[in-house]
Amino acid sequence: MATKHVKPHYVPKEQRKKKRAPLSRQAKTRIAVGAGVLVVAIAALIFALNYVGPNWIMTNLPKKVTNSQGNEVEVDRIHKLGEVGKIEGFTRDMSQATKINKRESSFWMVPDDKESPVVSYFITGVSQNPAEMAETAHKSIQTLSEGTELGDIQTGEIGGLPAVYFLATATSPESGKVTRQITSYFAAKHNAAILVSAIVDVSDAHPMPADDEMIAHAQKAVQSVRFAK
Repeated sequence: MATKHVKPHYVPKEQRKKKRAPLSRQAKTRIAVGAGVLVVAIAALIFALNYVGPNWIMTNLPKKVTNSQGNEVEVDRIHKLGEVGKIEGFTRDMSQATKINKRESSFWMVPDDKESPVVSYFITGVSQNPAEMAETAHKSIQTLSEGTELGDIQTGEIGGLPAVYFLATATSPESGKVTRQITSYFAAKHNAAILVSAIVDVSDAHPMPADDEMIAHAQKAVQSVRFAK
């Protein structure tokens, strides 16, 4: 049986697929560079979203959202409220630093000079505004802290900033050691606050400090804080 030859279908020249010329070295380089820039940009974005500076005041301000099932749930929202700079004569005690969810932060500052009247500063972010947080803390101390003389909640300026604060004098029932503390709150973004506290050990070398002295101690600390805008 004779082999049947099939005549190829004729395709006009203008309709024929053109073979692509191979990419030049320059074109390949441009594509590689462009892809590399994109990868770096994505990596930088991921890093920026997760980076927390060593001196950043970070706090969790939970937010209520509706999930896919239509239920209202609370989710974490970590926000930067400010930064803590250098407090002259004090160093951050990293053994006392707290980190919740690896992103919240607090700052315990201890004196370089053991003869300092201030034995510690404490700076952190809180989720309520100054007035609400002062009321919450004041009530908590009244309820839980035996042997503490608690002053009234006051408002005024500390370090040129509006503040809500109160003072307390505590006596240890075991040792008889007396400490005086100022707890002050300053308005921060997201209707939150930054807490600045100073503690003084009362002794023969450091007699009971007056209210003005305690306010001056708090002023020294808050002047090191740069509030986020």
